[in-house]
Amino acid sequence: MIRLASAKRTSSPLSALTRPLFRLITVLALIATSLSPLGTNADAAVGRNAKPIRKQVQTEKPIVIFDTDMGPDIDDAMALGMVHSYADAGVWKIGAVVLSRRSPTGSGVKFIDAVNTYYGRPNIPIGNYKGGHPEDDAGQYDWMVTTSPIASQYPSDIRPETVRHGHKVMRQVLERANDGQVIIVTTGFTNNLSGLLKSPGGKDLIRRKVKRLVLAGGEYSGFNGQVDVEYNLNHWTVHQPSVAHSFNVLRNWPGTIVQLEYSLGYKVLLRSPAVRRLPENHILRQAYFFKSGDVYFWHVADGNGSFHMRSWDMLAVLAAAGNAGKNFPAITKRSNRGTIVPVASSRGGVKTIFNQDIKGKHLRTGLAAADYGLTQDGPGNEITQQLERQITRVLTRPIKIGRNRTR
Repeated sequence: MIRLASAKRTSSPLSALTRPLFRLITVLALIATSLSPLGTNADAAVGRNAKPIRKQVQTEKPIVIFDTDMGPDIDDAMALGMVHSYADAGVWKIGAVVLSRRSPTGSGVKFIDAVNTYYGRPNIPIGNYKGGHPEDDAGQYDWMVTTSPIASQYPSDIRPETVRHGHKVMRQVLERANDGQVIIVTTGFTNNLSGLLKSPGGKDLIRRKVKRLVLAGGEYSGFNGQVDVEYNLNHWTVHQPSVAHSFNVLRNWPGTIVQLEYSLGYKVLLRSPAVRRLPENHILRQAYFFKSGDVYFWHVADGNGSFHMRSWDMLAVLAAAGNAGKNFPAITKRSNRGTIVPVASSRGGVKTIFNQDIKGKHLRTGLAAADYGLTQDGPGNEITQQLERQITRVLTRPIKIGRNRTR
């Protein structure tokens, strides 16, 4: 989900954009080699005229686990839609969706199930964190799954009381997968990951089965005050159990971590006109515009009573899909390979330090502030616009609703 709050440069047109773009494209080649990129794609068209992402040709399709703190923000839901879009394109199979937010009302898991069902995959395993997290903002979605006049259009037959603990669902997917087949995308808290690590033999299981973990969390630039209190690693209040989970994951994860930092997702936007290209009764369009002006104050007002959405979680899915097409834009820093080191922050939480090392097993993805003139409210340039176009293209790709499939 999102970290609270509230980044491109203009010097000479060619020098200001060509140098960073060249750097980014060069680094993308490194990532493509080291992470075995996943599929192919070609077009930037969107909406009903969008051309399908070309089917991936490979003998063993990757399995993705989407680990989300669905609610209160809407970027989680949009990211889940992208996970399904890539599955439609043959980039991966969806192994499970797990919720890292405690959800006593069940609305979070019911909304996840409603989205999965809308995309024609009603039987995807769903897990839910069962620990002592202090809040349940997933209640945001009660309207969509219970009281909405059109709720009957978005069926969900899940019984929240029967949903298993998130890390147990993740473990079951890993146990059934081939070695190196699983990609985990975590766009919320780290409690499910930490539980998986702590489970018997969990570290060895992860080492064998997980190709990479894509983690939306952390910040290095000092942007928006997020270095010491970045939301996904700490929770709003620097919640100590959440901090402990983050320390455990960042210190002990045995494989590749691709880290997306706060500042990039803050600057790259999903624009409201793009969402309006979805059919009017599309579940994600309905969720996006539901109480948008009141609820999503941390996004960017569009002047029409709605907002342009900051794209933290959507970028994580984009990065997880790897080089899913020749037009996939690079979203990686110059200092991209090394080791993520968690340290105590000045506010009692966890922050990350990145030690550059060509032999490191971690990658830091984003854009350096110097590469796109990062300011809190500055205009975008061609680099972030490329990312925005790619998110829009994937999200608005036409789907055939209600296909009889389980993945």
